[in-house]
Amino acid sequence: MNSKANDIDYQQHAQEHRDLFQDSDSPFIQERPSSYGALACISTFLCFCPVGLAALFYSCRARFAKDEGNFAEARTLGRNARDIAVASLILGIFLILVAVLIVVLLWQTVGFKRPLQ
Repeated sequence: MNSKANDIDYQQHAQEHRDLFQDSDSPFIQERPSSYGALACISTFLCFCPVGLAALFYSCRARFAKDEGNFAEARTLGRNARDIAVASLILGIFLILVAVLIVVLLWQTVGFKRPLQ
C-alpha cells in the first residue's frame, strides 16, 4: 500500500514539472536539455560573429530537436552550441585584447601630437 502511494506521489510530482521529460530509452524522469540560446546570441552579437553564428545555428537545431521529442540529439546539439559559443567568447576576448595591445603599442611609438594652431 505504501509503495503504491509513493508511486502516485511520484507521478503527480512528474506531471507538475513541465521542465522534466521522460526519455523513451530510460524509465527515469530527467531534466530537459538546454539549447544554450542566450549564450549563443551573446557570443554572436558581442564577440566573434562568424563563430557565434555557428553556435546560434546549433542552438536553433537543438531547440527544434527538443520540440520534436528527440532529446538525445537535442542534448548533443546543445552541447555543441555551448562549446562553440564559449570558443567564440574566448576568441572575441582574445581579438579585443590584441587590438588594444596594437593600439597601445602604436600610440607609444608614433605618439600623440596635437595639430599646430
